[in-house]
Amino acid sequence: MSGRRGKMSILLVIIVTLASLTTSCARAPTPPPTPPPTAPVIPMTLYENTEHGFSIEYPEGWTENVLRPGAYFKLEFRDPEGCLSAIVTVEYKTEKIILADLVLQAKAYLESKPQYELISEGNIAIGEDILGYEIVGKGDLGTGKVEKFKIVTLAREKQGFWVGVMGEPAAFDQQEQTLDAIVDSFKLLPTYTFVPPTPSPVGTYTSAEYGFSITYPAGWMEAPTGRLGEIISLASPEGLPTVSVSISPVGEGTTLAEFGPQLSQNLSQYWGDYELVSQGEITLDDGTPAYEIVFNGTMEGYTLKSKYVIVIQETQAFFIMGFSTPARFEQDEAVLDEVIHSFHLEWPASEPTIVAPRLQNPVSLDGDISGNEWEDAGQLSLTFAYTHGESSLTYPGVIYLKHDGTYLWICIRVQDDDENKFPEMYDYAAILFDASGDGDIGAGDDSAIIHHGLGPLDLRPDEDGVWLSDTEFGGNSDVDGQSGWAAGWYTYEMRKPLNTGDTNGYDIAISPGDTILSSSCFWDAGETIEHSADAGSFYIELEP
Repeated sequence: MSGRRGKMSILLVIIVTLASLTTSCARAPTPPPTPPPTAPVIPMTLYENTEHGFSIEYPEGWTENVLRPGAYFKLEFRDPEGCLSAIVTVEYKTEKIILADLVLQAKAYLESKPQYELISEGNIAIGEDILGYEIVGKGDLGTGKVEKFKIVTLAREKQGFWVGVMGEPAAFDQQEQTLDAIVDSFKLLPTYTFVPPTPSPVGTYTSAEYGFSITYPAGWMEAPTGRLGEIISLASPEGLPTVSVSISPVGEGTTLAEFGPQLSQNLSQYWGDYELVSQGEITLDDGTPAYEIVFNGTMEGYTLKSKYVIVIQETQAFFIMGFSTPARFEQDEAVLDEVIHSFHLEWPASEPTIVAPRLQNPVSLDGDISGNEWEDAGQLSLTFAYTHGESSLTYPGVIYLKHDGTYLWICIRVQDDDENKFPEMYDYAAILFDASGDGDIGAGDDSAIIHHGLGPLDLRPDEDGVWLSDTEFGGNSDVDGQSGWAAGWYTYEMRKPLNTGDTNGYDIAISPGDTILSSSCFWDAGETIEHSADAGSFYIELEP
């Protein structure tokens, strides 16, 4: 009996407890769970590129920058703190692209990066159900530090896309929702206008403007990338290996024996993880003496093994540069040598000509290149060279020109590590015009100048070489513009009337279809205290 009473007592306790719980629940119903907080809406800016046929949104306040135009297009957006970035890369193939092949290409690239760590990968749909392949990981993508990244590979016909976001791991995790929104905003436009270069049989590229030729294998393409100073880039169907030719002025009497070793030392300033493999004087197939530098390094996030070959003709240095990945360099070296060694000087080069096309994209004269405002302009890469006594300095630069039938629109970009701003010191950039048409730029000729921090000026030299205001000669001060400095680059944006109606001959008087002799110079107040750094003469041809 006692055993049964014990069991009955336990059973009663359980029943009473359950009843108590049931009663409690009836008296005080459990409130529904609190919904998670709604993520704040982040204002976004739309970027649309009709040339390559896509659009993408990025947060307001971020900057946009086209790192590489042309057949290997690369676009970057970056946050104000420099902790996060987004990229869109477009590549063209000669045949329809298979997504799986493009994914293998992306994996090979990522696996070659230092400290690479795969977090996840798999199929994904972004934007308006665009099917792609996502890779999430960590590694050093060329910045010198480990970042977290998310890259989606996409394919459309002969176009390959990589849409990615990356940044410092902590910032990436904190802003992952924003980064996902950027990637998911990517859309393909129905069409694109860019015409990719077509492969050819064994061909020869000849530049009448710069006076050289170079031969490339069957299947390769002439694919200029728009890099500073580049004349032509020749690419294999896979994108690598490639060979490009660039040009830069050098001082009179410069020899390969002095210039080559100096360039070898300077390359470490522009290439990350620079490692010299070999250097020395060589001879090209036609007997032209040259200097060769072989090295490893990273550029624009790519780890490459490169071969730089230098040829000097009077005051011009040609750089014939071959690129491949370190893993494939030994395999590709024979074809790189074949192309590089075919370089041939045809005749002494004359002043280059830059065609100023009709303006399509409006320009804000604010000293900052934004959006596509200069993508429709003619471009000429320049090197501003300063030589005085034993002092010698060079400043890489590029000039953009276009016109609207009324104004000549000018943008001069110059690389300079320090900013000197009026009134203490000021750096200026100028473009000079042979207004008199006598084949020489000198006394009384016209100009467009911006003193950084002071503004635009219209100056010209008198017979004694003294620079005076246009109005002091009886002309019109007709230059408008603004300058800016950011990340080691000056941007001088200007506009100048093609014809003011000046009857004294002090202002330029040109029309669409005309050509005018011009030159450009840059004054670095912190360095070139004796003279300006000059980029030499060139012709401007206005598109009709």
